[in-house]
Amino acid sequence: MIFQRFFVWLKRCTHSRGFGVQSPNDYRFVRYVINEHYPYYAYSELKKTNPEYGWLYHKLGRLYFRIANHCQPKTVINLLSEADFYDQYIRRGCLKAQIYPDVNISDKADIILISDNSIPLADIFGLMHPHSMLIVEGIKKNKQAKQFWNTITESECVKISFDLYYAGVALLDEKRYKQHYKINF
Repeated sequence: MIFQRFFVWLKRCTHSRGFGVQSPNDYRFVRYVINEHYPYYAYSELKKTNPEYGWLYHKLGRLYFRIANHCQPKTVINLLSEADFYDQYIRRGCLKAQIYPDVNISDKADIILISDNSIPLADIFGLMHPHSMLIVEGIKKNKQAKQFWNTITESECVKISFDLYYAGVALLDEKRYKQHYKINF
């Protein structure tokens, strides 16, 4: 596992700390949300309350915490398999966020977290507004997951996407030009 992480880091070392990101907004998001390494106030407490989860769960949880802290979403749809675990991180990042475990809501979602293609993309995009964020976990897990992520990034709705190896982040901002970034996360 250590060799695999080192290989991934080595493969993506040219994509670290925002190098190659031309947009100031995207650079700020990469530098101060995705690749933020300073310990936030809740990291150690959340790790102590859930010691049974491995390093990757906590790494992704900290990412979701920073995204929630940055975006301050009102509505989050969490369809991940470890939803209760990640809900703790999202709630600590944004106390006002309403987190829903299914897609049966009346409002548009600010953030949607998914891990597979069990829900059609048209339904997912129908739940999003122009400034929503779609987070897909496990985009390199298998061939089907890679194909699902490629379908999302090639969609006309998605303008900005970030490939973080363990997860993908897609933004729907219709005023932007289509751009795909690989980030060493």
